[in-house]
Amino acid sequence: MPKTSPKLIFAFILLVLVSLRMVAFASEPVLRNKLHPGLRDFKKTVERQAREFPDFFFLSRPDIEEPKIALTFDDGPDDQFTPKILDILKEKGVKATFFLLGERVNQFPEVTRRIHEEGHQIGNHSWSHPDFRELENEKILAEEIKPTEKAIQQITGENPLYIRPPYGAIKDEAIKELGEKGYKIVNWSVDSFDWDSNKNQPQKIFQRILTYIHPGDILLFHSAGGNRENTVEALREIIIYLENKGFLFTTVQDLIK
Repeated sequence: MPKTSPKLIFAFILLVLVSLRMVAFASEPVLRNKLHPGLRDFKKTVERQAREFPDFFFLSRPDIEEPKIALTFDDGPDDQFTPKILDILKEKGVKATFFLLGERVNQFPEVTRRIHEEGHQIGNHSWSHPDFRELENEKILAEEIKPTEKAIQQITGENPLYIRPPYGAIKDEAIKELGEKGYKIVNWSVDSFDWDSNKNQPQKIFQRILTYIHPGDILLFHSAGGNRENTVEALREIIIYLENKGFLFTTVQDLIK
């Protein structure tokens, strides 16, 4: 029997290690978008936080076997664009997750009630949309999380334990403290950039989702907080296309539980 070359053995071992690394990387939480230099530090930070706090902080569900994805909508509710988005979701039979602002919940209780009654998940997006990195943990909880919780609970009867920090930005110690209190912090793995007036033409939103979508992804859109007509226009076509590709739509809670 011929002897195996040491070089061949080394090459085989190297191939196995690289393959294992590729499998591991595929299951790591990532923010898929290619981002301009100003957002690259944000990308590195949230990916690190998702790795270091896997029970508390989520970008996606990278290890999922089913082709499930979660649509999420921030900064609502309002009485202009949120109802249009709800109409499309109802028409297509799709459930989504709405991260709501407490002050807007108080302003638009009927829209909040509609979100709940139509079977969508409601999450906490703070009371007034401050940067959590600039607040002490006690202030985050007492002035942003708890009042929003109370407002949502009074309308829906449910206590939202899923939080999306404004701008997706939060300090490590706040993640740890909120996580230990039973909260889940949820960011996203694909940003539609519907919030950026230079990038939010309907066709660009559509193409961006198609470029980056992957099973287990959490997609970021907005249902209020500005002119969201382009989001409304792009949404139906996005849903139709992804359905045709075999994707299943679900809530964040169902995706990551």
